[in-house]
Amino acid sequence: MLFRVEYTLCDLGLAEGDSLEFMEDSPHLTKVIVRRPAKGEDSKLKQGECLGIVETEESVTNKVRPKFEVSEPPHPAVEEIGSRITRRLNDFLVRAVSVLRWRTGYTGYSNPIVNTRLLHWSDDGKVWRGVPGTLHMVLEIGIPSTQLREKIRASVVELVSKGTGEPVGHELFHEAWIQKNNHPRSSLLIGLTAAEVGVKAFISVLVPHAEWLAMHAPTPPLVQMLTEYLPLLPVKQHMQGYPVSVPKQILDILKKGVNLRNKTAHVGEDVKGDTLKEILQAVRDLLYLLDFYAGHAWALGEISHETMAAIKAEVEAKQRKEKKEHQGAATPPPPAEPPAS
Repeated sequence: MLFRVEYTLCDLGLAEGDSLEFMEDSPHLTKVIVRRPAKGEDSKLKQGECLGIVETEESVTNKVRPKFEVSEPPHPAVEEIGSRITRRLNDFLVRAVSVLRWRTGYTGYSNPIVNTRLLHWSDDGKVWRGVPGTLHMVLEIGIPSTQLREKIRASVVELVSKGTGEPVGHELFHEAWIQKNNHPRSSLLIGLTAAEVGVKAFISVLVPHAEWLAMHAPTPPLVQMLTEYLPLLPVKQHMQGYPVSVPKQILDILKKGVNLRNKTAHVGEDVKGDTLKEILQAVRDLLYLLDFYAGHAWALGEISHETMAAIKAEVEAKQRKEKKEHQGAATPPPPAEPPAS
């Protein structure tokens, strides 16, 4: 069977009417055509945008072939084939276009795809039909924000009047979050930098005479600073009177993020969307937790429910442990046995 996908691509520096063709024969014969239509040829494209057409041929068993003609509900085998082929065609297109851009010195987005049309199939290359089950709608739910009630409005006015600015860690976090879909590797690098810079800025606020060292001297790894140095700092408020700490759940995610960041920085490791969002959410929660320790009590309201539940669980575990130790200390030792006669 023949399969085909059409893409809208960002500006690649091609002249109007210009096109290139790329071929790949493993694992299956695949062809990519990148073309910038002549002026007025395609009214749907914006200035400079190109078309990317990817075609391939792959064998399908006689048992599965008829399932492609049944659209509702799509057969699981058809969905699996469609998803696998779509990934393969997408990867080949991105690789070809990236090499084109690299070789010509043209600067642009890391992901050149603006949008993707449905995967289609054909027996003869003339009549094309959509592959059932390949139309997916992705609804992304962002991080919830607090409604601007009167209390919060007054708090914002007070912060501004005192000359307070948004911490630099949060500023960097915004840059990381906005890039998570189109530039996941950059988003990861900036996100972990936001956490590290946020911790250093937090230290400089609590220990002003250590500002130069915090900002300029080599510092220990992020998780080590949070586990070993953070509890020693003179924070402005505590979590129910307990020592300063970051919940283990956040520390574990940050460890994973640092390891992935190192692989990304050294060998260009890809970053999956779900993993990236988990890491960025942990960074955001860490930054607001540091805001709380710096004296902003309202910051707890911006921490995710999952992290607050982890904090509560750890506090309760410490309380149970202390209660048990206290009860053990209050219990008198058993009387000594009389000496043998």
